[in-house]
Amino acid sequence: MTQRTPRGSTLGCVDRSTIAQLLEETRLAHLRGEDEHIAETTYAGERWIQIVPFVLNLDYPLNSNPKKLLKKLDPPPSVALASFKRKTFVTFAYDDSDTAELTEFIIRYIDATSG
Repeated sequence: MTQRTPRGSTLGCVDRSTIAQLLEETRLAHLRGEDEHIAETTYAGERWIQIVPFVLNLDYPLNSNPKKLLKKLDPPPSVALASFKRKTFVTFAYDDSDTAELTEFIIRYIDATSG
């Protein structure tokens, strides 16, 4: 993963409220035409979430292919696996039509990938 200078938030904790806030921040940035805006946070040591409009990057601590995990997590219809690197990151494309549903998916992902 390339280290980037944050142009958005670095909140330091994660819960439903934090995730919803990050998603809303990127939605508003997109509406302002700021499609390079990054909202991000770290949690549980070295875990991280990075969101730009319509792209969700998450740390991926597992050695398995995330396609099987994705099916188990029942993602919203707009969520699609874009890329991944085992034990490093996973990238999803999404639309922001249902922030609550996307927030719940991210929570399920975090729970499923936590030790």
